[in-house]
Amino acid sequence: MAELPPAHSVIICVALPGLAISTEQGQLTGRGLEGFYRAGRRVLSRCQIRVAGREPLGVQARPTAA
Repeated sequence: MAELPPAHSVIICVALPGLAISTEQGQLTGRGLEGFYRAGRRVLSRCQIRVAGREPLGVQARPTAA
């Protein structure tokens, strides 16, 4: 059984009933837990955005609690 990646190295955004788990850069690479979930089911696992061929810079992300 494959081991899940640690959750402390991802960004988790919650707006129920939706939940997004992404890399620290905000991309959904399709690895591990990353993806968009709705009602507990992953409906999107990969979505990588490029602007003029480059990854966009994250504007704001901060932890609110452990």
